[in-house]
Amino acid sequence: MLKVTSEQKSQDDYFALALERQGKQHKKNIMKKTIEKLQLLLAESSVFRQNLYSHHWNILGPKFFFMHTQLGEMYDGVGEDIDMYAERILALGGTPEHKFSEYLKVSAIEESPILVECGQIEADTLDSLKKTHVRLYECIRAAEEEDDQGTIDMIGSKIACIEKTIWMWSAQQSIKVGGGSATNPKSKPKIDIVP
Repeated sequence: MLKVTSEQKSQDDYFALALERQGKQHKKNIMKKTIEKLQLLLAESSVFRQNLYSHHWNILGPKFFFMHTQLGEMYDGVGEDIDMYAERILALGGTPEHKFSEYLKVSAIEESPILVECGQIEADTLDSLKKTHVRLYECIRAAEEEDDQGTIDMIGSKIACIEKTIWMWSAQQSIKVGGGSATNPKSKPKIDIVP
């Protein structure tokens, strides 16, 4: 049996670490578009979550109890998404952005003013959900181009979930969605799916 000296072990550790870093850099270069789209999802989800906190804290009116609970559940879910996007960026060899000032520079979702009326909060939340929906499709397209099955699977499950959420918030607002209307029971609400 060969004995491994501490000097040899140290060299082996160094080479293993160097290969790992080289592999991460290679992966980062290959998955560049996917990482960029995940960074945008991370930024927009972070702004969206902060807006949800504000809505949750400041809402007033007859739907207070219902909306307060719904907004709380939603910001918890968006928080899980934020963690998922950041961890996927790391798995692909990137470094997730963490500065809110940087998020605001790239986010299609803007900081909301303090809103207190349910209708305004519903409209702002629905707008953010639709922007997230579009961004999810952009991310999945980038992942398909780069043959990143892990991101495709992760984002695919999010798309189905957000489409249901958009439908539910649209129905709650009693506005026309796609080809249907939530106020007309003979007409089924539809979501315009991004091709």
